[in-house]
Amino acid sequence: MHPSEKREWAGYFFKNRLKEKYNDSNFNIDLLRGLFLPIFMELTINNFKKEKSFYYIALSNGEAYKLLPDIVCSHNLRIGQVLDEEKLNSIVAENNNQACFNDLLKILNRRPHTTFEIKTKLLKKGFNSSQVNAAIEKASELKLLNDKNTAEIYISELSNRGYGKRKIEQAMKQKGISSDTILELTSELCQCEKEEEKASDIFYKKLNFLKRNKSLTEQKIKERLFRFMQAKGFSNDIIFGLLRKISTENEDF
Repeated sequence: MHPSEKREWAGYFFKNRLKEKYNDSNFNIDLLRGLFLPIFMELTINNFKKEKSFYYIALSNGEAYKLLPDIVCSHNLRIGQVLDEEKLNSIVAENNNQACFNDLLKILNRRPHTTFEIKTKLLKKGFNSSQVNAAIEKASELKLLNDKNTAEIYISELSNRGYGKRKIEQAMKQKGISSDTILELTSELCQCEKEEEKASDIFYKKLNFLKRNKSLTEQKIKERLFRFMQAKGFSNDIIFGLLRKISTENEDF
């Protein structure tokens, strides 16, 4: 007989015997079921199988679970060991939380991530919100996650690659950085690096490159410059100012 059938039969047996004994059709079997049911929910570990960095354990009810070695060791799991359902659920929950945190560490090892990025990637891996939130909370407590520090790194990288304030702000929003943090960090950036000077340097480098193509007219060059500077994230005011400047300078096209 399958274990589930045994449990069903046992529940039916106790319910009807107790009704007969107490002669009460409204007898509260639910309360008593909590006392007797664990007896019939015990499962035996029938087999272990090691694969890469996991253990697969097979249970007497036909179910199998993939567990981390640390979990197997900490609970001293072994063939023939009997587990009740409550214990099994506790072990599986602990394992899933640890697996989620391990994946978080792997993600952070590749490059810095914001909390939003971490959450998005872990959810895509199939972890539930509770597991993801627990992993993020643990990482934050260990000082492994800090959105402001991560944002500073990204802003520095984008700035060094020649992107303007608007483009940097858009990139930070996509990474889930708060508006207050974006405002604080980009304000400091503009004060330090002088956005117009940076834009001018990038603008004239691109202009000199485009002028090598003799087939481009002055209008075409200006159109390409405008699109290029927009893609870099500089404001229209800065871009139009630079375009007016080359017109007044009688730039040779």
